[in-house]
Amino acid sequence: MKSGLAVSALPASVSARTSVAVRIISLRREEYEAVRAHPKRFVMVPGHQEADDRLVLEAADFIVIEKRGKEGDLVAARDPRSA
Repeated sequence: MKSGLAVSALPASVSARTSVAVRIISLRREEYEAVRAHPKRFVMVPGHQEADDRLVLEAADFIVIEKRGKEGDLVAARDPRSA
């Protein structure tokens, strides 16, 4: 899929289960907020998603995933944007 997202600076760090990895991905704040407007969706570095995550969008240096099941319900309930 093509993202159609413009690239700008919004650094993000990503941690994996077994080690900590830092990789900078770039997107505009508005683009990040558009993803997070859905409480179960997150921007990630490819390869850091879990098997049950749904791939929503694939860009050159990042992906957007949606948490499903109990984990999706948990992150939606804890999302400060939904309060």
